[in-house]
Amino acid sequence: MRRFAAVFVVVGLLVSLGVLSAPPAFACSCIGGADEEKFSRADAVFVGSVTFRHTEEGVELWSFAVDGVYKGAVFSEQPVVTHASGATCGLELTGAGPFLMFTSGRPQGPGVPDRGDGMLYASLCGGSREVAPDGIPAAFGDPEPPIGSPAAVTIETGTKPAVPLAAVGMLALLVLAVVVLLRGRKPHSVEPPGDT
Repeated sequence: MRRFAAVFVVVGLLVSLGVLSAPPAFACSCIGGADEEKFSRADAVFVGSVTFRHTEEGVELWSFAVDGVYKGAVFSEQPVVTHASGATCGLELTGAGPFLMFTSGRPQGPGVPDRGDGMLYASLCGGSREVAPDGIPAAFGDPEPPIGSPAAVTIETGTKPAVPLAAVGMLALLVLAVVVLLRGRKPHSVEPPGDT
């Protein structure tokens, strides 16, 4: 029974380390729609070219030099946060653009941090794309100029506090495994030296 308990503890330790656990599965499934529908769902719509792109812990920070704003408050150098992979609904834009961006003022999907500070968020399902050869849909109206520039932006994913908690859990399981294994051993008897 003690060996079973020890095996159970070791398996628990391996699972907590992520050795035996399956990676999380993600899939992105989008509902299509015309540009006018995407426009009405978006908080901000603009045309801009990519000036910066940085990936950290599954999240991507993009920065766009904005040429024109069709909806919402958009900075001249606008940061946009998205998932790092199209499989998790992150943007799949290639090249520098210009791109027609349909964005939200709220994080799009789990694991995308809420940054505030004038940050916009985009997902594959939002409909952002390269500007079409025929231009911007007439229904969007004439573009407005962007507003000034935001303060410097960094990605804060919020996943780091989980690491110390996981380490504490692994240490506790390891201590428990050692205790179970030591309790299963028979004590050695030491005879005192004789008076012969």
